[in-house]
Amino acid sequence: MTLIGNTSRHRRRPWLRWVLGSCVLLTLLAALTARVVLGEIVRYQGEQMEPALKSGDWLVIDFRSKPETGDVVLVDAEPRPVVRRLAAISGDAIPARVKETAGASEAPSASLVPTRQVYLSCDRAQWCTASDATGLTNAERIIGIVSSRWTPPF
Repeated sequence: MTLIGNTSRHRRRPWLRWVLGSCVLLTLLAALTARVVLGEIVRYQGEQMEPALKSGDWLVIDFRSKPETGDVVLVDAEPRPVVRRLAAISGDAIPARVKETAGASEAPSASLVPTRQVYLSCDRAQWCTASDATGLTNAERIIGIVSSRWTPPF
């Protein structure tokens, strides 16, 4: 007679529990290692950064590197993070084309970027607005640098 809950079946395969547990543990370790080594992978949606980035691109965000002028960065903005180009950092001159195209109300009062501030821009300036975190922004709002991208083939 067989009782409900008989564990004799599990006694015949003690290695199965070990293999499944090891697979779960290795998967978690691989995901953590990939995040530390590679960075976070995010999907870009929008047209502000064309032709450098296309809508639907997958981006690898590097949290460890220090951003430099010209880098494409992920910035913490409301209501969600945005991708922008770092046009100038603290102490740099604000780019001339930005000063020329900015209106009187949008033009910065000084020609240098203040301490702990960065100047962000879009590759397609006509698509950006002030609410998209374009212009002077606190440097601490930069989440990371876009280290690589992958464009899906379809």
